[in-house]
Amino acid sequence: MSTKTGKLPRGRHSVPRREVIENQRQRMLDAVAATIAEDGPFSLSVRQVHERAGVSRSTFYEQFRDKYECVTADYEAAFEQVAASILLAAEASEDWPSGISAGVAAALEFATEFPDRIHLLAVFETVVAEPQLSRRTSEAQRRLVALLYAGREQRGCVRAPLELTERVVLGGAMYAIGAQILGGRSGRLSELRPELVQLILAPYIGDEEAGRFALAG
Repeated sequence: MSTKTGKLPRGRHSVPRREVIENQRQRMLDAVAATIAEDGPFSLSVRQVHERAGVSRSTFYEQFRDKYECVTADYEAAFEQVAASILLAAEASEDWPSGISAGVAAALEFATEFPDRIHLLAVFETVVAEPQLSRRTSEAQRRLVALLYAGREQRGCVRAPLELTERVVLGGAMYAIGAQILGGRSGRLSELRPELVQLILAPYIGDEEAGRFALAG
């Protein structure tokens, strides 16, 4: 999966206008994530975004009302991308616990390959704590919650009776990954896999069995 978009050819070309607009939009989202990773969220400006993306100021305002709308769109895109990676890996697994383990591995692989995206999520979850952004990712969150909830039905689980459990588990896992990124330890993300697998599985299948899956693979 690639989240980095290059510039289109200069001058006259045959690229459809719709693709030009989408290319410009993705370059601006790339610029937001990269700028926040380098300078933090509080000094971000429209000028930084459009200059880094290689588009004009007027092009920026054709797609976004202000920098906050651009950041929100980037946050949504980043969450959707990591969620898609998790779900794809989980769905390809033989059983639910193995799917959870594969999903964790996929999330860590995505974070290692695209640390700016995870940095963006981590900043607004752990530093800025902007609830509006969290609400905007509700559809991707629901699919991840459903992935965990499926384990209850498959295994007749009664140990996690509330949906809040899924949200707490997901939030804890995202926080742990984000803390590594914010702490400049993205190169050690793979070390989190066993602990995260056990953290996620334990409420559903117990510590002992969760530990076996954490050590496998």
